[in-house]
Amino acid sequence: MERMSGILAIPVGDFEVDGPSLGSYGLDSMVGTEMRSWLFKEFGLDYSFQKLLSKTLTFSALASVVAKKLGVLEAGGEDE
Repeated sequence: MERMSGILAIPVGDFEVDGPSLGSYGLDSMVGTEMRSWLFKEFGLDYSFQKLLSKTLTFSALASVVAKKLGVLEAGGEDE
């Protein structure tokens, strides 16, 4: 959420962990590219722009994907 806050210049407190979707906050191709690059650089996660725009991708859901990538959570599910 802090990364999106910095990119979009929206206060972190305006984001909700469990919804709405990341796309609803104004995720466009430029922001999506920045997020994809950051996710890969920080976590080794190659996450498509289409998945970032998913109506079901909340910050909580993205955190779960990252945690699975890092081996903190057991892998499985449809968003991988």
